[in-house]
Parts: sequence; C-alpha cells; structure tokens
Amino acid sequence: MDKGTAGATGYELGDEIIDYKMNNPESLSWKMGMIHSHHSMKAYFSGTDMSELSDNTEFHNYYLSLVVNNSGMLVAKVAFRGDVKGYECKDEQGKPWNLKLTNARQEMFTFDCKIVTPKAKMKVPRSFSNRTKEIIEQATKKKHVMVKEAKKFADKPTKEWERFQKHQQKHLPPWFEDEEDEDLNAWNQSFVPPTMKNKKDMSEDERYWDFTRFLLRLGEELDGPDTLENALEDISIIIQNVNIYVSRVTTMYPALFEKYWDIFGEINTETFLITTSEVLDILENYMGLFDIVEPLVGSLDLMVKKMQEVEV
Repeated sequence: MDKGTAGATGYELGDEIIDYKMNNPESLSWKMGMIHSHHSMKAYFSGTDMSELSDNTEFHNYYLSLVVNNSGMLVAKVAFRGDVKGYECKDEQGKPWNLKLTNARQEMFTFDCKIVTPKAKMKVPRSFSNRTKEIIEQATKKKHVMVKEAKKFADKPTKEWERFQKHQQKHLPPWFEDEEDEDLNAWNQSFVPPTMKNKKDMSEDERYWDFTRFLLRLGEELDGPDTLENALEDISIIIQNVNIYVSRVTTMYPALFEKYWDIFGEINTETFLITTSEVLDILENYMGLFDIVEPLVGSLDLMVKKMQEVEV
C-alpha cells in the first residue's frame, strides 16, 4: 500500500483495493491485517503501531499485525475488543480485591503470536510483484516532486529562509522567556561558527552522519573524538525530559544547520530538505535502540512538512 519515509508510513484504502480483488478473485475470502517493515531497525511494536492496532480493532472481529525487518526478525500480535465489567486489583496492603464497574468498558486485548515460517521456498504471485513495483514507482515519483519543489526555493533562499525562521520563532519553547537562562545563552552561542577541523576532508555521507551527531549535541563539541553512538548514549543517560529535549533540537535545528554547513557554502532550502531527509534516514537505524530517537524523528519529520506548507 505504501513505501514510507524514515519518519512514518501510512495509507488509505481506496479503489485500488477493489481493483485488486476483482482481478484476483481468490482474495475475496481473505482476512485483512497489516504487515510493515522496520527495515534496519529492530522489529517491535512501537507506540504508533499499538495505536494502529487499537484503531483497527473497531472495524474487525480480530486484527492481525506483523512487523518485520531486513534481518528476518518477525513479531506479530492479534488484537480484538471486548467489554470489561471489572478488574481484579490489589489494595494498599497488597491483598486482592475486585473493582466492579457500573458500565462495561471497551478494552483492546492483544496476544503475541508464535510465528512458524515455512521451510519450503515461497513463490511470490505476479500480482503481488506488480503491485510492489507500482508502489515503489509512486514513492519515487513523489520524492522527485519534493526535490523539484526544493530546487524552486533554492533560487530565492533568503526570502524563503527568513519566512521559515519567522515561523520557527513562533514556536519557541517556554524556557526562552528567561533572558538569563543557560539554554538561551546556548542558543545565542549556536550562531558562533565552530572549529571545523578536517570536516572538509569528509565524504558527503560522512558529513551527514557527523551533522546528525552535531545536532544531537546541540552544537557542542567534545574535546576528544566523538561518534554518533556516543552522542546517543550520553543523551539517553543525561536527558530527563524527552519532550523538552526534542523541542530544543527542533527549534535550534535551522541555526545548527547554518552553523555546520556554512563552511561548505551550502546554505539553501534545497540542501536543508535533502540534509534533513538524510538525518531521518540515519536516525532510523537507531529506532528501538534509544528511546529518544522515535519522538525526535517524528518532530523533525513534522518540521519538514510545516516548512513545505509555507507559501512562497
């Protein structure tokens, strides 16, 4: 149904489903569920995946969802809804007691599946291969349109950049209200060009990985060598409020982008969008390994969408 991005995947059931069923009569008796890939991430049920389960149990007697990844890991859940009239609980002394509800409450029940994969080689139906090819072509076409739109902005980077920054300023977090705040000082310092040792010698891919590390550090450079993995581990230990940290990264992102890429003379909207897409792809590799990654990816993805909505 969809070839997603680093931030998310999603779809709506439309005419193509009817066309597929009409062209493949054997599918008329099939039950509907969902399968999606986490690619290079760990296969697990994220908060978004659990919400998707909950949403679909309203429309199916039972609903099956399967998560896979590139290494062949498979996890699945069967979910359904049922009425709950009470709960068995424990009191303050740890003794059991029953909480009885006046009105039954609808709850989602889930069961983890035991997955058995067939040893025999599976032959993929031609209809499935054709549909997959069609979805990939649609996603590629969509990406080309995005890059084309980005190139339009590149001719007038200053005007569009100023408008985007004004848009960002409207969403400054509460800690900017105090002019003496250390975080505000850090924001101001983020406009000071850093020492870019050996960064010109990096390949393009290495710069994207290094910029992601730089972004996670909020522009602060360590005295010694540093890696993206070290930055993620440090943040996981230090950060106490994930929402505040994610807000800081998103708000400071334009300034940190300018600070890092200015030395290469690549400050324009096209580079901004392409770089952010690469950052999302890189962070995707750590989804499920570090709790901070999923909300950060979601926030950055939303930031890009808001930028694309700004009228020229």
